[in-house]
Amino acid sequence: MCNYFTYIKSYLQYFKDKPSIPHLVVFYEDIKKDPVAEVRRLSEFLGKDYGDDFLSDVANACSFENMKNAEGTIRQSAPNNGLIEGFNFYRKGESNVFCWEGWRRLKILTSHDSNS
Repeated sequence: MCNYFTYIKSYLQYFKDKPSIPHLVVFYEDIKKDPVAEVRRLSEFLGKDYGDDFLSDVANACSFENMKNAEGTIRQSAPNNGLIEGFNFYRKGESNVFCWEGWRRLKILTSHDSNS
């Protein structure tokens, strides 16, 4: 298992060594604080200029509540889509919250797959 902080350190070093590669760092806390501003930042990074109504619609469509609801719709509409039964992609929609039960399930599934 990769140490998260080692991963982040190598990620940051990679882009420091290769400044010609465009990248955008987005923080979850910033998305929660002002989702429309972060969608605007993303669109500017991509070289797009969208109006406030469109950016607001995108932020709303990508809200935690809507994405969590979409997960249920995807599971119902495509039961054989490869999603792990009982594993939720979305936890509480808060930063600094870790879902130990979900992590435990993932570790069990991962260790089971590697022993097969």
